[in-house]
Amino acid sequence: MAKSTNKLQFQSYIFSTAKYSFSVYEKRILYRMIEFEQRMINQQALDKAVKIDSNLWGDKLYTVPMSLLLSSGEDDETKEGKSKNNKRFIDALTALQDKKVVYEDDEVYGRVGVISQFEFKKRDRFVTWKADNKIVEMIMDFSKGWRAYELKVAFNLQSAYAMRFYEMVGNKTSKIAYKTSDLIKLFELENKYKQKSGKTNYKSIETYVIKKAQEELDKVSPYTFTYKFSKDYSTIEITPVFQSQFSNAKYERDKMKKENLLDVLSQKEVDTFINEFGFTEQGLKNNYELLEDCKKTLPENYSFFLFQEIRSVMQKRKKISPAYVIGIIKNNLNAYKSQK
Repeated sequence: MAKSTNKLQFQSYIFSTAKYSFSVYEKRILYRMIEFEQRMINQQALDKAVKIDSNLWGDKLYTVPMSLLLSSGEDDETKEGKSKNNKRFIDALTALQDKKVVYEDDEVYGRVGVISQFEFKKRDRFVTWKADNKIVEMIMDFSKGWRAYELKVAFNLQSAYAMRFYEMVGNKTSKIAYKTSDLIKLFELENKYKQKSGKTNYKSIETYVIKKAQEELDKVSPYTFTYKFSKDYSTIEITPVFQSQFSNAKYERDKMKKENLLDVLSQKEVDTFINEFGFTEQGLKNNYELLEDCKKTLPENYSFFLFQEIRSVMQKRKKISPAYVIGIIKNNLNAYKSQK
């Protein structure tokens, strides 16, 4: 349990101190939460199987298929695979529920779990969990600093130590210096890798924790690291390393291409999306490929009829989200393509 005295500390808590006690499967649940919030912030549609409900206080209920919590190649088809995953995620969700954060100022004292409740439908392979609004705020804040492909890399890492180092060095260029004793505490290694005398076996920590994580990141990650211990192992210097061969070149090209929305929309269309339908400029850029496809495929005046349909739906439903609008656009585009 940790104590936070202000909002900023609270938001950084899980991904600074407590993150180092999370298992691989706990982290995958959190990574998915980050991804979902990131997509909603960027006005991108969620996977159809994902359902997220909010109450008046901002607490959220996430319902997610098991398949989205497994890394590529993990088995959930066989009886044995399902049994293993049942235990993995019941243990992970229980651990997240048990982890508590205390927050306090002059007027308020509170204590909240990373998740407050969960339910696992074993036969249907769906997991539902609820997160307090303070945890949701933290997740939303953290999601803004991650790109989609960076989350994908993190999600598919196989060891918790590799995940921890990935978070530590991702998007960083400056060296990071630690007292080795502090790093041991962060990674919760105080009671592991001991010599017979009871002293810490630094060489074992180097071999089984640091080198193992480094090797995994070297093979698949755009961010890895080198390191150097002091002669007496009292300090460690970690140097972030960027591996361009694992960077998402398509992401970088798309980012450059999306800078100019006027290549795929008129200024009037941009204004309509933003002022009438609740989009942000970034939200439109996140759907650049779809809008580009519409311009190439649909008749020149397609937006007139499309906007009429969106307005009609808005009148019936009173309010629709940008993600719902994207769904209407996709349906129109697919219907037109099927007629050709």
